[in-house]
Amino acid sequence: MVDSHIMTKCVVLLGGCTEVDKPLVDVVCLPVSASKPYKGYSFKAVPEACGFNFATCKWRNELYVCGGSQNPTFFAKYKPGDDEWEVLPALPQGREGHVMVAVSGNIYVIGGLEEDVVVKKSPASDVMVYNTKTKDWGRKGRLFMAVQDASAAALGHRIYVFGGREAGGNPVDTVQCVDTVTGCVYEAGHLPSPTTGARAVSDGGTITIATTDCHVLKMKEDFILADRRERQLAAEKTKKSGNKGGGDDAISPTVTFIQVGEFPKRTEFGVFLDREELVVCGGQAEDGQLLDDITGIHLESGVVTNRKQKLHRGTAQFGLQVLHMPNDFLSSDRATIQPFDVGDRVRVNPATWTGQFPRIQHPNYHPVQQNGHVTVDFPQYQGWTCQMEHLILA
Repeated sequence: MVDSHIMTKCVVLLGGCTEVDKPLVDVVCLPVSASKPYKGYSFKAVPEACGFNFATCKWRNELYVCGGSQNPTFFAKYKPGDDEWEVLPALPQGREGHVMVAVSGNIYVIGGLEEDVVVKKSPASDVMVYNTKTKDWGRKGRLFMAVQDASAAALGHRIYVFGGREAGGNPVDTVQCVDTVTGCVYEAGHLPSPTTGARAVSDGGTITIATTDCHVLKMKEDFILADRRERQLAAEKTKKSGNKGGGDDAISPTVTFIQVGEFPKRTEFGVFLDREELVVCGGQAEDGQLLDDITGIHLESGVVTNRKQKLHRGTAQFGLQVLHMPNDFLSSDRATIQPFDVGDRVRVNPATWTGQFPRIQHPNYHPVQQNGHVTVDFPQYQGWTCQMEHLILA
C-alpha cells in the first residue's frame, strides 16, 4: 500500500462504453480540478466483465460494483490504497438495471431485473443488503412497486428510490422510501413527471436529481413527517398489517421537489457534486453520439457552465463515484495518462524515448517495425514496454 495520507479527489469512471453496445471493464480516474484539463489515468480493470446495467456505490473510500447484463450475481470492491480488487460473496439473486446505496456500513441493492422461474426476467421487489463487516447477505424489506432503471440516494437512514420502470415497462413518477432501520418501505411522494434513467446524488443533507428530460431537481424532505410516518409503519408492521399503511400521514408526501436548472439533453450520463455545482458528464446524445463534454449547473442560481475540461473520450453507460486516490498512483507507473483514442496510429517519440524500439507482443497491437508505427486498441496498454508519454500520434 502507498502512502494514503497524500490523496487527490478524483472522479472514477468504471466500465461503460466508448463504442455503442461494446461494454468495457476499464477503471479510469480523472482528478477533479476546475483550473486544469482532465487527464485520464488507467487503474486495474474490473476482474470480471459486468456488461451494462450494473450498479456502483462507495463506502469509506472504496468502490463497490455489482450485477450487470453479463454477470448478474457478480459483486466486488475496489481498494484505491492498493489499486486492487476484492471479489466479494455473490448476490443471492442476480440483478441488472438496479441501484446500490451504502448506509452505515451496509450495501443495499434495490430494484432491477432478476431471473424468475415463470418469467425470464422481471422487476425485483426484494431489498437485498450486504454487511461490510460480516460479509453476509440478507434482506431488508420489499419495494411496494418493483422497478428497474430507477435512481437512488440516501439521507441519513433513508434511501429514496426515484421513478424507474414498473413491470409493464412504463416510466413512473413514484418516490419510494426505504427505512433501513425498520425495513419498512412507503410512498414518499412523486416526481414532477415519470422518470427513468435519472441520476441522483446526496451531499448528506440534500438529494439532487438529474433527469433524462434535462432537468435538475432538488428534493426537500419533511423530516418530522417522515419520522412520524415511519413510527406508524413500524407499529403496523409489528401487528403484521402490511407495508403501505401509516394512518392519516400516509396521504401526505414527505418529500417535494423544485427545479433548479437544466442541462444539454442526453441519456446514460454520469453526475457528481463539485462544491456548489452538480456536474453532468458524458452520456449519449439523441443522435447516438457518445459525448465527452462536462457541464456544471449551479444549485442555487441554476447558471449552466460548459467546462473547458473534457472526459478522456466520449463515454456512456458507466458507473461514476468520487474517491480520494493516492497521489503516487497519479504519477507512478501504475497509472497511465491516456492521450489516444480507438484506432489512433502512434509512434515512439524520439525526443523522449532513449531505449530500444518496444517489441509489442500483445495480440491487440500490430507493430509495423519498419517505421515504428503501431495501431492502438484503446485502452489495452499491458503489452507496452515503454510509458505512454513516450508515444505521439503518427
